[in-house]
Amino acid sequence: MSSNSIKIMKFIMYILFLIATTLGLFSQNIAYFLHENISNINLLSSLSILISIIMVLYLIILTIGIFYYKFTENKMRKGNLFHIIMLIIGIFTIIWNIFVLVMWNS
Repeated sequence: MSSNSIKIMKFIMYILFLIATTLGLFSQNIAYFLHENISNINLLSSLSILISIIMVLYLIILTIGIFYYKFTENKMRKGNLFHIIMLIIGIFTIIWNIFVLVMWNS
């Protein structure tokens, strides 16, 4: 792969990571906002939809990361550390959102 396509792949991965993490941190507030402004949507349904979107975004990020390592010859340690940190943040964000969903459901 060319260096431009690798840079684009990394840029897309970082943007998706920021979007997924922001949605994960503010999913409760977004669910309340959707419930107040869209009268037909339930709080639990909106939170479930948001969590599903967050999980899909993190899976896309993981897939892009796997392709990044497969197609780059230079496996830099700095990049590895950053991707491991992204993975840990993603796991904790998903666990937190599932915890919130379970608490809302009870």
